[in-house]
Amino acid sequence: MIRSLLTIDRPIGRGQFSDVYAIRHRYMGMQALKVLRDGRTESAREDGLREAFTLSKLTCPSIVRVFDCGMLPKSLGGSPYITMEWIGGGTLHAMAAGFMTLELNAVYDIAHQLIGALREAHRMSPPILHRDIKPSNVLIERRSDSSWRACIGDFGLAVPLDVNLGLVPAAGTLAYRAPESFAGYEMPASDVYSLGLVLYELATGVMPVLLLLEGVNVGDDSRVRELLSGSLATQIEPLTHYRHAIHPAFDAMVMRCLAPDVSDRFCDAVDLMRFMECVLWAVKRDPEPSTSTREALAIARRGEFVTQSAEMLERATDADSKLRATYSPMIRYLRGTEGPVP
Repeated sequence: MIRSLLTIDRPIGRGQFSDVYAIRHRYMGMQALKVLRDGRTESAREDGLREAFTLSKLTCPSIVRVFDCGMLPKSLGGSPYITMEWIGGGTLHAMAAGFMTLELNAVYDIAHQLIGALREAHRMSPPILHRDIKPSNVLIERRSDSSWRACIGDFGLAVPLDVNLGLVPAAGTLAYRAPESFAGYEMPASDVYSLGLVLYELATGVMPVLLLLEGVNVGDDSRVRELLSGSLATQIEPLTHYRHAIHPAFDAMVMRCLAPDVSDRFCDAVDLMRFMECVLWAVKRDPEPSTSTREALAIARRGEFVTQSAEMLERATDADSKLRATYSPMIRYLRGTEGPVP
């Protein structure tokens, strides 16, 4: 049946565990076909199809949709396969060279979509952790109105949170893993850290990990792990160092995602989205903040100083009622009394 309905157009990717092809469905048009390479045992086949089960429960438009799954005929290898939505623009990793040419409004919009996708996973019961957020797992395409659509894909390592422990075993790509993952465990805030690295790269064109590992023999696995498990956020510049026009509220959000201590990060993508909504409101109404506002937002990069940041924002906006209305949602968030953004 599968051979009568699907025609393989071309290979488009090869991951650690799977191969991905562009295919054409006789009735549904272009799709993506993911074929798991290890389908020799029943356990491996079930593991391979777990991604389809996970994706079937997630309905966010910024998460790649799954259409079908099953086993290829033995004549084609007998491996597990998943057919998914076709997103023709490629990955963020593939377009990395063009990051700095993206208008900032596009950066903010893409960030909002990716946070929304991760929020959908984190607010499931129990929360689903992706465990492998990275640019090559983010698909992107231009819409007909020239805006961007961004989707998180490859939920092959995704697992539900152990609600008793509040943890899951660590997994994923070394360069995008949170510090705590090197102790063997992860939590929703670990996904937030990985997404923070992606957003940093998206906004600046700079991959912080490469700066950290400059001059290090990447073949020295123990040294690489030692550096990545340390305080990356204290060793990199804020986003505005590379792109001054970035709004300081967005800068503060991304840098807080990268806090080495999980208690200083956004606890999950639900929490992160609350702050992102405040960021979008500030970007819209105060695109060029004053020096005092910038100073207050710079303090907000550090999770332990959020109350101080709220106080500074109040002082910076005290004399201007419109400006106070712009930052009131953020002030409420920083004080822990957040309400809906207007």
